[in-house]
Amino acid sequence: MRSEALSALGKLGHRGTEAVLQALTDEDPKIRADAARALRYTKEPRVVDALVAALKDRDAGVRMDAARTLAHMGDPRAFDALLPLLREKDTRIRAIAAMGLGRANTPRALEPLLGLLRDKDPAMRGAAASGLAYMDDPRAFRFAVGALHDTDPKVRREVVITLGSTKDPRAVEPLLAAVNDANDAVRNAAVSALGQVDDPRAFAALVALLKNDGDRELRSAAAFALGGRKDARNVDALITALGYPHRRVRAAAAEELTRMTGADFGESQSAWRDWWARNRAGFRFLQPPRW
Repeated sequence: MRSEALSALGKLGHRGTEAVLQALTDEDPKIRADAARALRYTKEPRVVDALVAALKDRDAGVRMDAARTLAHMGDPRAFDALLPLLREKDTRIRAIAAMGLGRANTPRALEPLLGLLRDKDPAMRGAAASGLAYMDDPRAFRFAVGALHDTDPKVRREVVITLGSTKDPRAVEPLLAAVNDANDAVRNAAVSALGQVDDPRAFAALVALLKNDGDRELRSAAAFALGGRKDARNVDALITALGYPHRRVRAAAAEELTRMTGADFGESQSAWRDWWARNRAGFRFLQPPRW
């Protein structure tokens, strides 16, 4: 059974889940791994039990995919199964487990994740901080934001990406600060993350970056971030950006406008303005949001 078929079955509800669960015990480890990934689409209680059992699979790839799916599901019942994985030798599995503990969103996750913030491995510090960012506990969020001061830019970038994916308005101020990080990758990630948070402060910051920032990379990232949402205000901002003197920004704005609307007028600001004036009222965005 191919990966695509298993993925489709995983989205079909009870009957599809039954078939994927059967594939989880197939003789072929590739099929078992595909099944573990496909199960991320269901919340049925029996799925958690099956994935916990798959954590003991003889194949490392199956164990990793089972752990990754459990982490993605964010089910508190997975906590006891994921916690021992923090002692695994494989850093990838340990990092997945740390993220999963946070997504389980139980107070029991706070202590082990805080301990990992002091880990010598930056991958583990980043995973722990990201896990904390998913928790409702205000203390966890503060510690996650504190990791934006980690000495390793990879840790800071991972935290920034996670803060964006939480879509939590509390993330706006830390992300605005991260836009001024000393590392290019962190700054660009912070701009993209702002585009995921539906907050007036984030929108205003992205528009300001389009206009004023001296970094062409950030201006382009701001255009990309604005194009990630179905919002008429974002169309207005991108059309305005077509009048800016920076060629790369104009190209990014035109690309995002076409992706959002399905129309294509290149970098012609006047053509976009005329088209948008005729179509803005009641317009239905043809392209799905990026996040």
